[in-house]
Amino acid sequence: MRLSFVALFSIVVSMACTGYAHSDHDLHAREFVNDLSARLSEVSTRDLVNALGERLERRANEEKDKKKKKKKEKKEGEESEEEKQRASPRWCCPKCGKEFPNSYRAKSHQDHFSGHIVRTLAKRDKCWPEQ
Repeated sequence: MRLSFVALFSIVVSMACTGYAHSDHDLHAREFVNDLSARLSEVSTRDLVNALGERLERRANEEKDKKKKKKKEKKEGEESEEEKQRASPRWCCPKCGKEFPNSYRAKSHQDHFSGHIVRTLAKRDKCWPEQ
């Protein structure tokens, strides 16, 4: 039976990797736990509780500020929508007295009801039906 050098080399490398992968990780874990316990032994429970309380207070204040900011932005957004609607041309059908916020609805009303001619309104005008 003949084995090439490449096949033999790959078998040796795979066995070495398998052996290294199954090494004892408990030793590393124990070292980590010992280091961590040494660090924590210097800090008292009272210090930990105080630090945690301060962080929670800051987080609560940040959340309140975020809610206030969102509420303010929403209110400003609603005002800007109202201003846009006031600034955009409104449409009126004098025959039936209906008011339309955009040209699409006005045109569809005019197409649907023959004899109804829709006109634009000025900013302060009201839409009154003809008598």
